[in-house]
Amino acid sequence: MSTLLKRVTISLPDDVAEAVSALADVRGSPQSKIIVEVLKEFAPTMLALAKIQKQMEAGEKQAAKQTIQHLFGDGMASLLGEQMELTTTKKAVKK
Repeated sequence: MSTLLKRVTISLPDDVAEAVSALADVRGSPQSKIIVEVLKEFAPTMLALAKIQKQMEAGEKQAAKQTIQHLFGDGMASLLGEQMELTTTKKAVKK
C-alpha cells in the first residue's frame, strides 16, 4: 500500500544547498532524502515551537514555560544519550 507524500517546492540558500550536497555525496543518497531526514528529525521540535507560540499568544505563560522545559529536557536527554553512544563507539574503535 503506497502512501502519498506532500510535495513542496523550496529554494535553498547557497550555504544550505552546499551542506545538503556534501552530505548527500558522502552518503551516496539523493539530496531530497537528506532534506527529508533532517526535517523528520526536527519535526517534533517544530511542533513544540508552534505550541509554545500559541500558548504565549493566548497568554498561557506558565503552560508555555512547561512546554519549553519539556522540550529542552527531552533535547538534553537525547543529546546526552547520543554523546554516551559516541563515547562507547570511540572506545570500541580504539581497542
